Amino acid sequence: MVDRPLQWLGQAFGPLALVLVRATLASTRVGTHRRWARHLTLAKNLARPALVAGFGLWWGLAGLPLNVMVVPAALPMGTNVFMFAQRYDVAQELVTASLTVSSVSVLLTLPLVMWGLGKL
Repeated sequence: MVDRPLQWLGQAFGPLALVLVRATLASTRVGTHRRWARHLTLAKNLARPALVAGFGLWWGLAGLPLNVMVVPAALPMGTNVFMFAQRYDVAQELVTASLTVSSVSVLLTLPLVMWGLGKL
């Protein structure tokens, strides 16, 4: 009796977070936070996968195990960052702008990271 409603709430978290992000995107101007959003995006979409690849190579990984570690590190920022910014009322507009820039730029950065993995 209690387990089923809790499962429904747990399943609704992801879509609800996406709806909240989209609602905030509609009222946030990316231009005012463009510089820092670009820096955060470069760190998340390129520097983080490079660090993960470096550590993976240092540990002797190659092939599929290395790819499984690096490709998710190259994905755009997730809604968890947005949820924490909303919850603690900290840097909400910057986080929203960074989510936007990160999500758009992944169209270029993810193929670049995957190409780099193919060269290893």
